[in-house]
Amino acid sequence: MEEPVDNPERDPKIAQENAQANFGRLVAGVPKDIQDRENQAADTIARLPGSAIKKLQALHQEMTIISTAISPYVACK
Repeated sequence: MEEPVDNPERDPKIAQENAQANFGRLVAGVPKDIQDRENQAADTIARLPGSAIKKLQALHQEMTIISTAISPYVACK
C-alpha cells in the first residue's frame, strides 16, 4: 500500500493563506464595474418593482454576468 502524500494544506494556517492568495487573484482579475455590480445587487433587486418572480429573474441575470466574469478563476464550470 502506498503512503499518503503529505499535503501542506492539512495545516489550517497554510490552507487559509492559500485561500486568501487565491481570493486576492480573483478580486484582482475581476473588473471594477463587475465588483460594484455584485456589491449593489441585493439592494438593486430588493428595490425592483414587481413580483418575486421578476426579482428572481433579475437575480439570475445578475448572477449570469458575475459568473461569466469569475469563470476563469473557478474550478466548477
